[in-house]
Parts: sequence; C-alpha cells; structure tokens
Amino acid sequence: MSPVAEIKVRYEPLRDFCAHVFAGLALPEDDAWLVADSLVEADLRGVHSHGVLMVPRYVAQIRRGQVNVHPDIKVVRETPGSLLVDGDNGLGQVVARRAMALAIDKARQTGISAVGVAQSNHYAAGAYWALMAVAENMIGLALTGAGAVIAPWGGRTRLLGTNPWTIAVPAGREYAIVLDMATSVAAAGKLEWAAMRHERVPAGWALDAEDRTTTDPQRGLAGRLLPTGGYKGYGLMVMVDMLAGMLTGGAIGPEMSAAARDGRPFNIGHYFQAIEIAAFMPVDAFKARVDEYIRIVRQSELEAGSTSVLLPGEREFRTAENRRRDGIPMPVTMLTQLEKIARDVGIAVAW
Repeated sequence: MSPVAEIKVRYEPLRDFCAHVFAGLALPEDDAWLVADSLVEADLRGVHSHGVLMVPRYVAQIRRGQVNVHPDIKVVRETPGSLLVDGDNGLGQVVARRAMALAIDKARQTGISAVGVAQSNHYAAGAYWALMAVAENMIGLALTGAGAVIAPWGGRTRLLGTNPWTIAVPAGREYAIVLDMATSVAAAGKLEWAAMRHERVPAGWALDAEDRTTTDPQRGLAGRLLPTGGYKGYGLMVMVDMLAGMLTGGAIGPEMSAAARDGRPFNIGHYFQAIEIAAFMPVDAFKARVDEYIRIVRQSELEAGSTSVLLPGEREFRTAENRRRDGIPMPVTMLTQLEKIARDVGIAVAW
C-alpha cells in the first residue's frame, strides 16, 4: 500500500468546521459544538478511531433520520444512588453529557452514583465523559456497547462489539490517569483509519472472512476483530454488555448491526459512574497519593528498547499538547471527504 499524503490542520478551524456542519443539519448550536469538540478532541489526543473519521457516518445517520437531533432526554427511573435515562435516540454526545452531569450531581449527594442509558447512539471516545467527573474532583467511569464485529471465545460468528470502557482518576501535579480502551485488541475505527491512510495493521488485530490472520484493514473489517487478551477480553466484552446493555435496556451487538443495515435507531446503551473522592478522604490527600503512585511507577528500570514508562492516558495528554501547538496530521483522503460534506451542507472550508 502506498502511504497517503497528510496535511497538518489547526485544532480550532477543524472544530469550527465540524460544528458548522452539524449546525447546518439542524442540531441546536450548543449540541453542534459539543459533538464537534468531542470528535476533534479525540484527534488531538491521537485517538483517530473516534475523531472526525466519524463525521461522515454521523452526517449520513442524521440525513436518513436514524438519529433524533432534538431529543427529549428523560429520567425514567431514579433511586438515591442511581438513574435510568432514556436518550430519545439523540446523538450519543448529547445524551452522554446529560447522563454524566446527572451522575456527578447524584454523587455529590450520595458519594457514588450509577447512571444507565438506553436509546442513545455512538458517543465518541469515552475519555471525554469520564474526564467530566475528574474536572469535579471525582473518579469517572463510562462504558458503552457497540455493533457486532467480534466472535465469542471459541466461536467464529460476529456477535459482540468492541465494547469500550473508560475509567479516569484525578491526580495533583501529574496528568490524570485515564484508561480508555476497547475490549478488542484494537477499535474498529483504528482499522478504518488505517484503511483511510492506505496502511497495514499489525498481525493479531483481526482475522479475514476465512479465519486467517490479516494485516489488510479492509479484510479485517470484512472478517472479525480479536478480543484483547484472548478469553479475558471476551469476558470484559460480555460484562460491558451486561452493564451498558442488559441493565439499561440497550441493544447488544447483533441488534445494533441489524439497525445499521435497516436504517433503524441503534438503541445504544451506556453506563456511567461517578465516585466522590471527598466521601472517602480529603481530595488533596488523594491527589497527593496518586501523584506519589505515578512517581513510584516511573522509577521502574527500563526494559530493552524502551525510552520511558508512561501511565494510562499520559501519551494522549502529551500528544494533545503537541498538536494544539503544531496542528493535527490529517490524511488528504479524510479532508477530501470533509470537503465534500462542506459543499453538500453549503459551508466554507478554512484549513
């Protein structure tokens, strides 16, 4: 495969462009900016699988009426420590913001809260939502279901999603610790991004339709992805389905995939938690302990070939700092798709 040329794009113009696209499709202005910010923030952090790669997909779903751009998001069940939210088929970001805000408010009262969501859609990178809790001196969790691209352990039929989960923990002087991971070896969007860039993917990410290891991202997407850590990743996938799907009334992988084929609402389920640190110990003391933990981990002697020891999420924070300064590398194939959308919506492009 021949590599695709890249252009560095500034964060602000890219975010503004995406916001104008979604506003041009009748999203309320605040919602349009939220969706744009969540996607471009993912690209800033180097998580291209959940960045502007999603824009063409979102646009197509909105245009065919598969997503409700004016949802009436409601709490349908409530206890002192939990909520169940009906997202009314809104864009996942719009629903997730409301749900995590409710989780944070509830945790202030009870110390810990859980919020389940049904009738939602793709919410982009989970770190965006878990970090909402970190900003309030809480620990945040975010889990979501996904369409079927993985077989159960020992099987070959695509029945499970990449089912990502995220946990974010505040620190003091150090970066927050943020684990944001698919339960597959790689997110499906990583293969889509590699295909966009005309790149191979590592062996071990996916099998083709004939169950052979492949490094061709298109063949991998046509076949099936593999769980991270073998049967352990499979177990994590199942448990995400239990929390984000079974518990909330949300769909599971095969149901989402059928909805994608038929143009019906996806009914994606999410699960959020917020933990009030002050309910356990003083926030400053906790953050100091986390900072010390980070320093201890970094004291490790480096293995051969390693240049540093990083904590979960640290690479993404550092990447975001660099890209805010230097720009986000975007393949021209991606920019060409965005420019076509701009023409269709009737907005200008200013890379």
